[in-house]
Amino acid sequence: PGTYLFAGTRNNHQVGTTEARHTLVGAENYQYPSPVTWSWDGTRLADPTRVWDAHTGELLAQLNHPGQQHPPDGVAWSPDGGRLVSADSLDMQPPVIWDARSGEVLSTLKAETGALKPLLLGLAWSPDGTQLALGGEDGRVRLVRVGDGSLLKTLPGHMDPVQGIAFSPSGPLLASSSMGSLKVWDPGNGDLIKDISIPTQGGWVNSLRFSPDGTLLAASIANVGMEVWKTGDWELVAGI
Repeated sequence: PGTYLFAGTRNNHQVGTTEARHTLVGAENYQYPSPVTWSWDGTRLADPTRVWDAHTGELLAQLNHPGQQHPPDGVAWSPDGGRLVSADSLDMQPPVIWDARSGEVLSTLKAETGALKPLLLGLAWSPDGTQLALGGEDGRVRLVRVGDGSLLKTLPGHMDPVQGIAFSPSGPLLASSSMGSLKVWDPGNGDLIKDISIPTQGGWVNSLRFSPDGTLLAASIANVGMEVWKTGDWELVAGI
Protein backbone atom coordinates (compact mmCIF):
# COMPACT_ATOMS: atom_id res chain seq x y z
CA PRO A 1 0.00 0.00 0.00
CA GLY A 2 1.26 3.45 -0.94
CA THR A 3 4.05 2.10 -3.16
CA TYR A 4 3.74 2.50 -6.91
CA LEU A 5 5.50 1.65 -10.13
CA PHE A 6 6.01 4.71 -12.32
CA ALA A 7 6.50 3.55 -15.90
CA GLY A 8 8.59 5.80 -18.11
CA THR A 9 9.65 5.89 -21.73
CA ARG A 10 12.39 3.45 -22.83
CA ASN A 11 12.02 1.59 -19.53
CA ASN A 12 13.14 4.49 -17.34
CA HIS A 13 10.96 3.03 -14.59
CA GLN A 14 10.82 4.21 -10.98
CA VAL A 15 9.31 2.77 -7.82
CA GLY A 16 8.25 4.51 -4.62
CA THR A 17 5.64 6.87 -3.26
CA THR A 18 4.22 10.07 -4.64
CA GLU A 19 6.78 11.96 -2.51
CA ALA A 20 9.94 9.89 -3.14
CA ARG A 21 10.93 7.64 -6.02
CA HIS A 22 13.84 5.33 -6.82
CA THR A 23 14.97 4.31 -10.29
CA LEU A 24 14.91 0.60 -11.08
CA VAL A 25 18.62 -0.09 -11.39
CA GLY A 26 19.62 -1.50 -14.78
CA ALA A 27 16.32 -0.74 -16.49
CA GLU A 28 17.49 2.49 -18.09
CA ASN A 29 17.39 2.61 -21.88
CA TYR A 30 16.73 -1.11 -22.22
CA GLN A 31 16.46 -2.11 -25.87
CA TYR A 32 13.01 -3.69 -25.73
CA PRO A 33 9.93 -2.54 -23.82
CA SER A 34 8.89 -5.29 -21.44
CA PRO A 35 6.24 -5.91 -18.79
CA VAL A 36 7.05 -5.33 -15.13
CA THR A 37 5.09 -7.35 -12.58
CA TRP A 38 4.80 -7.32 -8.77
CA SER A 39 5.46 -10.35 -6.58
CA TRP A 40 2.35 -11.48 -4.77
CA ASP A 41 3.53 -9.99 -1.45
CA GLY A 42 4.45 -6.67 -3.07
CA THR A 43 8.10 -6.68 -1.98
CA ARG A 44 9.72 -7.29 -5.37
CA LEU A 45 9.32 -6.41 -9.03
CA ALA A 46 10.39 -8.42 -12.06
CA ASP A 47 10.59 -8.08 -15.80
CA PRO A 48 11.63 -10.99 -18.05
CA THR A 49 15.34 -10.47 -17.32
CA ARG A 50 15.65 -8.86 -13.86
CA VAL A 51 14.32 -8.79 -10.29
CA TRP A 52 14.27 -5.66 -8.10
CA ASP A 53 13.57 -4.66 -4.53
CA ALA A 54 10.22 -2.89 -4.80
CA HIS A 55 11.06 -0.39 -2.06
CA THR A 56 14.54 0.72 -3.12
CA GLY A 57 14.80 -0.16 -6.82
CA GLU A 58 17.94 -2.23 -6.06
CA LEU A 59 18.71 -4.97 -8.59
CA LEU A 60 18.40 -8.31 -6.78
CA ALA A 61 18.88 -10.85 -9.57
CA GLN A 62 19.64 -11.07 -13.27
CA LEU A 63 17.88 -13.72 -15.37
CA ASN A 64 20.24 -14.96 -18.07
CA HIS A 65 19.84 -18.19 -20.03
CA PRO A 66 22.64 -19.07 -22.48
CA GLY A 67 20.22 -20.94 -24.72
CA GLN A 68 17.93 -17.96 -25.30
CA GLN A 69 18.55 -16.10 -28.53
CA HIS A 70 16.29 -13.19 -27.64
CA PRO A 71 15.24 -11.57 -24.33
CA PRO A 72 11.91 -13.02 -23.17
CA ASP A 73 8.93 -10.68 -23.30
CA GLY A 74 6.58 -12.39 -20.83
CA VAL A 75 7.03 -13.11 -17.12
CA ALA A 76 4.89 -14.31 -14.18
CA TRP A 77 5.52 -14.89 -10.46
CA SER A 78 4.73 -18.14 -8.70
CA PRO A 79 2.25 -17.72 -5.81
CA ASP A 80 4.94 -18.45 -3.21
CA GLY A 81 7.26 -15.82 -4.68
CA GLY A 82 10.10 -18.28 -5.03
CA ARG A 83 9.99 -18.76 -8.79
CA LEU A 84 9.43 -16.90 -12.03
CA VAL A 85 8.45 -18.20 -15.44
CA SER A 86 9.41 -16.36 -18.60
CA ALA A 87 8.59 -16.95 -22.25
CA ASP A 88 9.58 -15.42 -25.56
CA SER A 89 6.81 -14.86 -28.09
CA LEU A 90 9.20 -14.07 -30.95
CA ASP A 91 11.64 -16.97 -31.28
CA MET A 92 9.34 -19.76 -30.04
CA GLN A 93 11.77 -20.67 -27.26
CA PRO A 94 10.33 -22.87 -24.52
CA PRO A 95 9.35 -21.21 -21.21
CA VAL A 96 12.03 -21.13 -18.52
CA ILE A 97 11.44 -21.40 -14.76
CA TRP A 98 13.85 -19.39 -12.58
CA ASP A 99 14.80 -19.14 -8.94
CA ALA A 100 13.47 -15.65 -8.21
CA ARG A 101 16.12 -14.93 -5.57
CA SER A 102 19.29 -16.23 -7.18
CA GLY A 103 18.35 -15.87 -10.86
CA GLU A 104 19.37 -19.48 -11.54
CA VAL A 105 17.54 -21.62 -14.11
CA LEU A 106 15.48 -24.32 -12.39
CA SER A 107 14.03 -25.97 -15.50
CA THR A 108 13.07 -25.48 -19.12
CA LEU A 109 9.56 -26.53 -20.07
CA LYS A 110 9.39 -28.73 -23.14
CA ALA A 111 5.77 -29.78 -23.16
CA GLU A 112 4.74 -31.56 -26.34
CA THR A 113 2.46 -29.38 -28.44
CA GLY A 114 2.41 -31.41 -31.63
CA ALA A 115 3.98 -30.34 -34.91
CA LEU A 116 2.92 -26.72 -34.38
CA LYS A 117 5.01 -24.77 -31.87
CA PRO A 118 2.87 -21.72 -31.09
CA LEU A 119 4.09 -18.34 -30.00
CA LEU A 120 3.32 -17.97 -26.29
CA LEU A 121 1.58 -14.72 -25.40
CA GLY A 122 0.10 -15.41 -21.95
CA LEU A 123 1.49 -16.96 -18.75
CA ALA A 124 -0.24 -17.78 -15.46
CA TRP A 125 0.54 -19.98 -12.43
CA SER A 126 -2.08 -22.10 -10.71
CA PRO A 127 -2.73 -21.06 -7.05
CA ASP A 128 -0.85 -24.11 -5.74
CA GLY A 129 2.14 -23.49 -8.02
CA THR A 130 2.01 -26.93 -9.66
CA GLN A 131 0.66 -25.93 -13.07
CA LEU A 132 1.18 -23.24 -15.69
CA ALA A 133 -1.37 -22.01 -18.21
CA LEU A 134 0.18 -20.94 -21.50
CA GLY A 135 -1.82 -18.83 -23.95
CA GLY A 136 -0.83 -19.34 -27.59
CA GLU A 137 -1.14 -17.39 -30.80
CA ASP A 138 -3.05 -20.37 -32.19
CA GLY A 139 -5.99 -19.55 -29.87
CA ARG A 140 -5.34 -22.46 -27.52
CA VAL A 141 -4.59 -22.59 -23.81
CA ARG A 142 -2.18 -25.31 -22.69
CA LEU A 143 -2.02 -26.52 -19.11
CA VAL A 144 1.46 -27.78 -18.23
CA ARG A 145 2.75 -29.57 -15.12
CA VAL A 146 5.57 -27.49 -13.61
CA GLY A 147 7.51 -30.45 -12.24
CA ASP A 148 8.26 -32.27 -15.48
CA GLY A 149 6.86 -29.92 -18.15
CA SER A 150 4.33 -32.48 -19.33
CA LEU A 151 1.22 -31.29 -21.17
CA LEU A 152 -1.88 -31.97 -19.05
CA LYS A 153 -4.61 -30.71 -21.38
CA THR A 154 -5.32 -28.27 -24.19
CA LEU A 155 -8.28 -25.89 -24.24
CA PRO A 156 -8.97 -25.00 -27.92
CA GLY A 157 -11.43 -22.21 -27.31
CA HIS A 158 -10.43 -19.02 -29.16
CA MET A 159 -10.38 -17.99 -32.80
CA ASP A 160 -7.56 -15.47 -32.23
CA PRO A 161 -4.31 -15.40 -30.21
CA VAL A 162 -4.74 -15.71 -26.44
CA GLN A 163 -3.27 -12.59 -24.80
CA GLY A 164 -4.90 -12.56 -21.37
CA ILE A 165 -4.85 -15.48 -18.96
CA ALA A 166 -5.44 -15.79 -15.20
CA PHE A 167 -6.20 -18.37 -12.51
CA SER A 168 -8.57 -17.52 -9.70
CA PRO A 169 -6.63 -17.50 -6.39
CA SER A 170 -9.52 -19.03 -4.46
CA GLY A 171 -11.25 -21.56 -6.67
CA PRO A 172 -11.16 -23.79 -9.74
CA LEU A 173 -11.47 -21.08 -12.39
CA LEU A 174 -9.21 -20.17 -15.30
CA ALA A 175 -9.96 -17.20 -17.55
CA SER A 176 -8.54 -16.64 -21.04
CA SER A 177 -9.12 -13.89 -23.57
CA SER A 178 -8.41 -12.80 -27.14
CA MET A 179 -10.01 -10.53 -29.76
CA GLY A 180 -13.57 -9.85 -28.60
CA SER A 181 -13.63 -13.03 -26.55
CA LEU A 182 -13.38 -13.94 -22.85
CA LYS A 183 -13.82 -17.52 -21.68
CA VAL A 184 -13.86 -19.05 -18.20
CA TRP A 185 -12.86 -22.69 -17.69
CA ASP A 186 -12.72 -25.37 -15.04
CA PRO A 187 -8.99 -26.19 -15.25
CA GLY A 188 -9.53 -29.55 -13.59
CA ASN A 189 -11.74 -31.14 -16.25
CA GLY A 190 -11.33 -28.58 -19.04
CA ASP A 191 -15.05 -27.72 -19.17
CA LEU A 192 -16.08 -24.30 -20.48
CA ILE A 193 -18.01 -22.54 -17.69
CA LYS A 194 -18.77 -19.18 -19.27
CA ASP A 195 -18.28 -17.60 -22.69
CA ILE A 196 -18.45 -13.79 -22.55
CA SER A 197 -18.72 -11.89 -25.82
CA ILE A 198 -16.93 -8.55 -25.93
CA PRO A 199 -18.26 -5.89 -28.38
CA THR A 200 -16.20 -5.97 -31.57
CA GLN A 201 -15.25 -2.30 -31.21
CA GLY A 202 -13.52 -3.30 -27.98
CA GLY A 203 -10.87 -5.26 -29.83
CA TRP A 204 -8.32 -7.23 -27.84
CA VAL A 205 -8.94 -8.26 -24.24
CA ASN A 206 -5.33 -7.72 -23.24
CA SER A 207 -5.17 -8.54 -19.55
CA LEU A 208 -7.21 -10.43 -16.93
CA ARG A 209 -7.13 -10.41 -13.13
CA PHE A 210 -9.24 -12.08 -10.47
CA SER A 211 -9.77 -10.35 -7.13
CA PRO A 212 -7.93 -12.04 -4.21
CA ASP A 213 -11.15 -13.66 -2.97
CA GLY A 214 -12.07 -14.86 -6.48
CA THR A 215 -15.45 -13.13 -6.52
CA LEU A 216 -14.61 -10.64 -9.30
CA LEU A 217 -12.91 -10.84 -12.67
CA ALA A 218 -11.50 -7.68 -14.28
CA ALA A 219 -10.57 -7.37 -17.96
CA SER A 220 -8.55 -4.67 -19.70
CA ILE A 221 -10.09 -4.11 -23.15
CA ALA A 222 -8.41 -2.14 -25.93
CA ASN A 223 -10.32 0.99 -26.97
CA VAL A 224 -12.82 0.52 -24.13
CA GLY A 225 -11.04 0.49 -20.76
CA MET A 226 -11.91 -2.02 -18.05
CA GLU A 227 -14.91 -4.20 -17.27
CA VAL A 228 -15.56 -6.20 -14.10
CA TRP A 229 -17.81 -9.25 -13.65
CA LYS A 230 -19.07 -11.20 -10.66
CA THR A 231 -17.85 -14.79 -10.86
CA GLY A 232 -21.01 -16.25 -9.34
CA ASP A 233 -23.66 -15.16 -11.85
CA TRP A 234 -21.26 -13.40 -14.30
CA GLU A 235 -23.15 -10.14 -14.01
CA LEU A 236 -21.30 -7.13 -15.37
CA VAL A 237 -20.88 -4.89 -12.33
CA ALA A 238 -18.53 -2.14 -13.53
CA GLY A 239 -17.23 -0.52 -16.67
CA ILE A 240 -14.45 2.05 -16.59
